[in-house]
Amino acid sequence: MTTPAALLGVFCTAMALLAVVRLGIEADWDRVDLGSTALVVGIALFSILWTVRTHSRLSGGVQLLLALAGGASCCVGGWLLVRHWDETGNDDIDAKGPRS
Repeated sequence: MTTPAALLGVFCTAMALLAVVRLGIEADWDRVDLGSTALVVGIALFSILWTVRTHSRLSGGVQLLLALAGGASCCVGGWLLVRHWDETGNDDIDAKGPRS
């Protein structure tokens, strides 16, 4: 029987595969590309973890490994995106505030 967790896991895994393939094909990727790919992969790992926990197919150690990998991937992806936005945001603000 297909559950919402399994459908979400399949969808997120497909999106993660597309993001990784796009990153591999593109020659000039930047921090946003890498960060968004890491974030999508982390979300896919969390959705797989939810599916595994719903159906209890893997041991607790493997579930912990999925949780740690998903959390690390989301943290790295988020950090890369925030760093990019922080660096590009400094171009529009000087000591007196936003440029007009």
